[in-house]
Amino acid sequence: MDELGVRPDWVAGVSIGALNGAVIAGNPPEQRVRRLQEFWRSISQQSYWPWPVRSIRLVNDALSTLQTSLLGNPGFFRPWLVNPWLAPRGSDSALSYYDPLPIRRALERFVDFDRIKAGQTRLSLGAVNARTGQVRYFDSTRDDIGVEHVLASLALPPAFPPVEIEGELYWDGGVVSNTPLDTVLEDASPVDTLCVMVDLLSAEGAQPSGMSEVLGRIKEIGFASRTDTSLAHFQDKHQLRRAIGALIDELPAAARHRPEAKALAQLASTSTMTIVRLAHRAHGVQLSQEYDFSELSVEDRMRAGYEDAVAGYARLRRGGTPAAMSTPTGVSIYDFNAASPVNAGSHELEEGPAQPVEAA
Repeated sequence: MDELGVRPDWVAGVSIGALNGAVIAGNPPEQRVRRLQEFWRSISQQSYWPWPVRSIRLVNDALSTLQTSLLGNPGFFRPWLVNPWLAPRGSDSALSYYDPLPIRRALERFVDFDRIKAGQTRLSLGAVNARTGQVRYFDSTRDDIGVEHVLASLALPPAFPPVEIEGELYWDGGVVSNTPLDTVLEDASPVDTLCVMVDLLSAEGAQPSGMSEVLGRIKEIGFASRTDTSLAHFQDKHQLRRAIGALIDELPAAARHRPEAKALAQLASTSTMTIVRLAHRAHGVQLSQEYDFSELSVEDRMRAGYEDAVAGYARLRRGGTPAAMSTPTGVSIYDFNAASPVNAGSHELEEGPAQPVEAA
């Protein structure tokens, strides 16, 4: 997106996405890629054996995971000195296994929260209320976003303690959903929108053949966003809103002033939505994605994301830009790397060699 000169005016994230979102929104556009790379490299750990041999790589990832789970990550989190079962009730150390102080300091170093508060790029962060179980999206258009809001979206229990905001405790929004799609789709702004959606985990995957694959698939399925359901629901709703708008336009002028017509007019929409979906598909065995911060794994993620985006964009260019206005719902969905279309209104882009990226 940066190479194409695409400058998003709204970034929404949950959990690890909240970290990325804060770094993106909290830096000038021309510095975002560099700062993201610096941020992730600052919290990655040296690999034991940086050789691309599969068996050695599995050992490297296993040791990295074990080291992080036992000793923490100096740039991200550290174990509490007191075991949670022995800590005073109600304290942070009684509610979690790790102290997130290192990542707090990293956020303060890499994110300009004054820039976020100035509203140059809208930022939305999802967290779940630990008392009510309800998801709340903190939004820079109405909330004074600070480091606490990012930490709240990141506070995956029982690893991290809940974060208190306005007298309530909040946990990682990924407990409910890893993708903040609903808050974007339900936004009332009547403007045509291009939404680029990144799924960190995919519900689709290879059939497991061993215990390591079983454990990995359990996590993928459990934490994968229910994106398909959200998209289908949004298409149905948006189609209804567009139908209401068309009917309102056909009403006589006198009828449009009736309270019922005015109420319906507030629900009407003529806007279009183009959704581009990019999901991470793991290649090979990933023992523990939430604890593996080895240099190899971090670099793999960055490279895979870039290559998938370039290849997907090339396929999109060959397939043509969707004309959302011509669809009954006004919604077009492109899945860059799905095994099957999201739904009947979706477009599965054909595989093929990536072409050079051109500015849109």
